Amino acid sequence: MTFSRALRLTSGLLALLICTSCGDTFRPVATPLIPAPTSPAAAHSIYVFSSNGPNNAGASSDIDVSGNTNIAVAPMGLGPIHATLIPNATRMYIANSLEDTVSSLTPNTIGPVVTTGLPTGSVPVFVHTTESANVYVANFGNNTVGAIRTVTNLLLNPPISVGAKPVALAETPDGRKLYAVNSGDGTVSSIDTTSRTVLITPTGLSIPTGTAPVWAMARPDAVQTPPAGFRIYVLNSGSGTVSEIDSATDTVLGNVAVGAGANFMIYDKTRTRLYVVNPASTKVAVLDASTDPPTVNGTIDLTVAPAGSALCATACQPVAMTILPDGSRGYVASYFLDSTQNPPVIEWQVSVVNLLNNTIRTLAPLDPSQTLTNVDTVNPTGCGAKPFGASPLPFRVAVAAAGDGSQVYVSSCDSGNVSVIITSDDTLLIDATNNGVFSLSAPPSAFQSPAISISAASQSGSSLIYSYTQVSGLALHVGQFLAVTGMASCPSSTPPPTNPPSNNGTFSITALGAGTVTVQNPFGCTLSPPQSGIGIPTLAQNPVFMLAGP
Repeated sequence: MTFSRALRLTSGLLALLICTSCGDTFRPVATPLIPAPTSPAAAHSIYVFSSNGPNNAGASSDIDVSGNTNIAVAPMGLGPIHATLIPNATRMYIANSLEDTVSSLTPNTIGPVVTTGLPTGSVPVFVHTTESANVYVANFGNNTVGAIRTVTNLLLNPPISVGAKPVALAETPDGRKLYAVNSGDGTVSSIDTTSRTVLITPTGLSIPTGTAPVWAMARPDAVQTPPAGFRIYVLNSGSGTVSEIDSATDTVLGNVAVGAGANFMIYDKTRTRLYVVNPASTKVAVLDASTDPPTVNGTIDLTVAPAGSALCATACQPVAMTILPDGSRGYVASYFLDSTQNPPVIEWQVSVVNLLNNTIRTLAPLDPSQTLTNVDTVNPTGCGAKPFGASPLPFRVAVAAAGDGSQVYVSSCDSGNVSVIITSDDTLLIDATNNGVFSLSAPPSAFQSPAISISAASQSGSSLIYSYTQVSGLALHVGQFLAVTGMASCPSSTPPPTNPPSNNGTFSITALGAGTVTVQNPFGCTLSPPQSGIGIPTLAQNPVFMLAGP
């Protein structure tokens, strides 16, 4: 009886709570979406955003860290380039640089995707927020910052006029001020987020910092009391400095030299440090952010290991860095263009840094041949290297740490996939089915696939080696799927295998040689020339940015 009374009471209270808003009316601006409940297995996610050339919509992929599976793919606009999550992680926003829009959707779902239009010529390149009510977008093309209300996903008018060519944003942790980094005139604009107006600073309508500022961040863990403000760090690639701004006075407290060409910066809250990545010098500057301004605390040379042996080649270009949640290690992603091969190839590398003493611990992958990727020099993928001093977006190689620190993800724009580093031993995750590097492919590309003509086949264990010549399009690369048709029937075998032997089908490319391609196919057979098979590889989109979920 006691249980029945409790059940009736609970039901009554629930009904009362539901009905408290029955009289509210509102005018919807988008179809309401009730997100699917998040699975406990997907408590940690990595979001990958890929481009699909200048004329085709890109996509977002949601990788479940627990199983390394792609659990949701959603369409984006043209040229997605940067993304952010609002603080409660219930919605993410993506800047589509080639169509003047911002896409937004609920994480861990396939949609619906809401598109917010921007004025023609905006060229949005950066989205950011530390508040849940508004998201801000830097519009490189028309020198403005737009504010999007997250409740309605509508752009608020009028736009905020800032300096020339804004490329990055940084908002204070309390959400009261927003700083726009203006790469075109070497300044930063201070914005009052309540009134959405540019503030007058001691130096006028903008704060001079240095030549070609490209990145900024607000120190997220500093508890400031008046008159001191929050600390804003601005990376000036052209002048090779980091400027520190006091948000209370909007004045520059000082500049720290980090070397010209530096174009990416990350903050480590466990040690109150800034790490500044410099592709021009192949080094990472370490700054102590507990002082005003920060002081240089060391330099990590990626070309020198503790034992003195070179790891990252002198010509390699570090472009991104992530830090494990416990602050024990940092992972610096770089790439190297090998023009001696035909066609040229990209080799990506990740230098693992022991942050206790800022020394190189190891290099992943340990086998560089596993990451050779043909460079797309024909299709306008946007993967090409940018001149030193330019904004790092989009990333040719990006890196992000899982929220639980168990894995680090590396995206390669050229190869169209994401690889996984297991942090317990800092080695690449291996695919047990073919003993090759495990990778997650980006969604299919809209570009026309190349074709090869196959003249022979040779079975070796679980691998099948095709002899081929290129018919059209770009060269093959490891990690692609190859669809083969037209091969002659395999000879019958006694006793017959579980699956009839066949050299036709869709297989994963595991290796490339001079006129040969090796695929994973345990049920193939040797066929001498002449053969008339045709192979069509599956092209993937180009990952340009990664975002770690909670």
